[in-house]
Amino acid sequence: ATNAPGLHTGFALGRNGDNVFLFDANTNRVDALTFGLQLADRSIGRSANAWQLNQPTPGSNNVAVAVASSTNLALNEWLANPAAGGEDWLELFNRSSNAPVALQGLYLGTSNALFQMRALSFLAPRGYAQLLADEQPGAEHLEFKLPAAGGTLTLHSDAAVLLDQVSYGPQTEAVSQGRLPDGTSGVTPFNGSVSPGAGNYLLT
Repeated sequence: ATNAPGLHTGFALGRNGDNVFLFDANTNRVDALTFGLQLADRSIGRSANAWQLNQPTPGSNNVAVAVASSTNLALNEWLANPAAGGEDWLELFNRSSNAPVALQGLYLGTSNALFQMRALSFLAPRGYAQLLADEQPGAEHLEFKLPAAGGTLTLHSDAAVLLDQVSYGPQTEAVSQGRLPDGTSGVTPFNGSVSPGAGNYLLT
């Protein structure tokens, strides 16, 4: 709506990650931000020269939003043997019912690979995040694939503290495995009820 009052960029921002650059009148870059997965109705803003999750306060002072500990995160579902043309993926779940969790700095790994999430990303309370294990760049992607023959998935904090771990055996094509109920310790195959980015369930 560029005919409305105020300043307008002429472009939108991607809710699953994007880059924003600020240039001076001589096209010299003077500031930049790279961000990842964002939450509905929350902004990110500076505080003491660091970026954090905020209440939206355009034109006013930034107001921080409290985040929960990364210990609330769980490896919730994974697909290591997709149908032809599909991609491996895993899903994170936030067990906290009242606060989001910051994902930046976390480590995800398999039996023979390790990847750190560097983008400024957040996961909503009781929320789910699907991450594609396809060795591609981007906030929704991991730089490894999942071994279909079986392996171990790990989740570590930015201080390398183990938060969650799960081992699995040979995987059936197009059948995911995961926790049921969400975020608990049991592992269940989901034949016909694959649910990336949503709650796990079984067909009855």
